[in-house]
Amino acid sequence: MSYDFKLGDNKEVGIQISSNDGTNFSVTATYKYMSRSNQVISSGTARIETSKVFALVEPQLGMGQKVVFTCVVTPLKADGTVDVSKNVQTIVGEVIVNVTNV
Repeated sequence: MSYDFKLGDNKEVGIQISSNDGTNFSVTATYKYMSRSNQVISSGTARIETSKVFALVEPQLGMGQKVVFTCVVTPLKADGTVDVSKNVQTIVGEVIVNVTNV
C-alpha cells in the first residue's frame, strides 16, 4: 500500500489487521517513519482503532519513504480475556509514502 502526499500535509497512514480464523484479538503497535535510506525520521506509539493501526506523519520531501508498523496481536476469548491456547504474534507491516512539492 502507498500514500501520496503534498509537502506540508499531515496525514494518518495505516494498516488493518484481520484474523484468518475469526478469533478476537487485541493489538498494541509502534511505528517508525523512515527515509528511503532507512534513517528514522520519527517514531512512536501507533493509534489503534479496533483492528486498524495508524500513525500521524508529517512527510519530508522525497519518494519511497516508508512507515513500518510493528504490531503485537494477542488472541482473546469471547469474554475478552487472553486466550492462552493461542500464540501471541508480532506482525510487521509497511506503508510507502511518496511526497511531492506540487
